[in-house]
Amino acid sequence: MSEVIFDYDEGRATDRAAIYRRVSRREYYEGEYQIVPTGNANVRIEKGLDATASIIRLTSSSPLKFKRNWDHIRRDHLDLTVFWFVLKGSIAFSYPGGTRLVESGHCAISRSQRPFRMDCLVDTESRHEVLHVIAPLHLTSTTPALSSRAPFHTDIG
Repeated sequence: MSEVIFDYDEGRATDRAAIYRRVSRREYYEGEYQIVPTGNANVRIEKGLDATASIIRLTSSSPLKFKRNWDHIRRDHLDLTVFWFVLKGSIAFSYPGGTRLVESGHCAISRSQRPFRMDCLVDTESRHEVLHVIAPLHLTSTTPALSSRAPFHTDIG
């Protein structure tokens, strides 16, 4: 059972950007969010049942952008780990020191205490779909991939 926490259709949009930012801050952490206008963008975010680790499904027909810098980190003081399971499209994660492309069928891990930028990219059918598993760092601190920043195939992880 899931709950729709955000639903955006560019064709019938009012000012949904503020709602998107509120949902993102509540479910993830503070940062700069952008739905890239395409003329027919659709973004939908569904959240599974509340638990220690949240599971969220995001689908989009438009590229999305997110940036988290040191000012955001200092303001919200959260210590979360997000596992990004890419089902369709890809994500370009940029950290100080490099960029990694996470393709469909792969997973990446981000931490709220590190600045990063990500570009959620659509596939050839204009689809982007990811599952996020969000957990407090103390539940994931022994995960080896946290230190490597390298995406890994979901068959391995």
